[in-house]
Amino acid sequence: MKESILKILNRLGVKSARTKTIVENVSISFFYKGGSILANLLLVPLTINYLDTTNYGIWLIITSFISWFTFFDIGLGHGLRNKFTEAKANHNMQLAKAYISTTYFSITIISAFLFIVFYITNHFIDWSKVFNTDPGLASNLSVIMLIVFGCFSIQFVVKLITTIYIADQRPAMQGLIDLLTQVLLVTSVFVLTTFLVHRC
Repeated sequence: MKESILKILNRLGVKSARTKTIVENVSISFFYKGGSILANLLLVPLTINYLDTTNYGIWLIITSFISWFTFFDIGLGHGLRNKFTEAKANHNMQLAKAYISTTYFSITIISAFLFIVFYITNHFIDWSKVFNTDPGLASNLSVIMLIVFGCFSIQFVVKLITTIYIADQRPAMQGLIDLLTQVLLVTSVFVLTTFLVHRC
């Protein structure tokens, strides 16, 4: 696919390497985004067929909770993108690497701190009241929320790689990572639901 795009650009007389990179990334991103949307659509029937109304509602709330927190990076991601781009433009890759390592270290410390705080406070939160659901689910919801927040803390650190790719003018890689994440999620849900259904 990459070669096909380059051939088309050459025929159109596009010679700038930067322009070719941008067009190539935008074109490939469309396919990755389409794949991510398809994976999301496949996830809906999988969860609906397995969960009842109450649990599906909780699932939607939790996924919304995760989606909302994906935008939370305290500005470090944007700062890294700007500084990385500036350092690379000045051909100072040593400084760019320093920015990356410093940001990763800072994000890791913040994520660990947030997880510890949540781990402590989670024991005092009745999630059945928060979600307005059966009190008998309180214990399970407490464990689920701890797992969800733990995954968020890890994702908080890992997602910095997409910022670096964007700063490096390779936004298509972000689409690829999102696609692989969605495919992994759909596959995991499919395997787990199939296994649990057969087991029951």
